Amino acid sequence: MLLLLLSSVLKVASKSGESVDKEIRCSHSIPSYQVILWYKQDKHKALKLLGYLNNVFATLEQDVKGKINFEGDGRQQSNLTVSNLTVDDSAVYFCAASQHSAAEYHEGSTKTL
Repeated sequence: MLLLLLSSVLKVASKSGESVDKEIRCSHSIPSYQVILWYKQDKHKALKLLGYLNNVFATLEQDVKGKINFEGDGRQQSNLTVSNLTVDDSAVYFCAASQHSAAEYHEGSTKTL
């Protein structure tokens, strides 16, 4: 199950040549949820996964590395930072919480032929 926690509109307005970073905060209090996922939605486009935070381990999509970063603990909160803002960064950003979906562990079996 995926639970939407927050949506935040990021509008870029800065002086030419000025380097600006923006941080968006997200938190939840669901003990069994240990993953926070971050998405970006450009105007009139589908959601795009930016990456996720599983406990304290961040995984970023390849095309946003160096531009997007997030930290925190997926069991409680995460901060997403967009660096060196440009007009292309203007969008709606979403975070969602989820349970880890790894397959359950099962004892292996062998068959001798």
